[in-house]
Amino acid sequence: MNTSNFLTQLQTQAQGVLFMSESEYPFEPQNLGVLEAAAIPAAVATHSGTANATVKTIAPEQFMAQLERSADPGDAPIVANLQKIKNLYAFLNSQLSGLQVYRVEAGVQVPIYILGFLPDQTVAGVKTTSIES
Repeated sequence: MNTSNFLTQLQTQAQGVLFMSESEYPFEPQNLGVLEAAAIPAAVATHSGTANATVKTIAPEQFMAQLERSADPGDAPIVANLQKIKNLYAFLNSQLSGLQVYRVEAGVQVPIYILGFLPDQTVAGVKTTSIES
């Protein structure tokens, strides 16, 4: 799949999906261009506007498990949103190689990127924000 088609499908997949923390933020499609894997953390920090940030990587499976543990099973809207996140993750996992979660830890607002490689080595995925006070 080419980058343009991927981003179009990703926009549809991300529609209405929210990351719940102390606030709600959408998942937004991202295209960081063609990068080497080692350059992604610096590109993520620059892209988020926090050059002096600490960028931590998290395995996607660990990130998803944490989301599942934090969801209240008795809250129907939260459960429905979690299912949307799972569907978005499944789409990303099926279309991208080397999928990784990057947290930009530079304050209360923590940008979170879920990125991987398209066949042409374009780095793409989604960005959201966690509020952690």
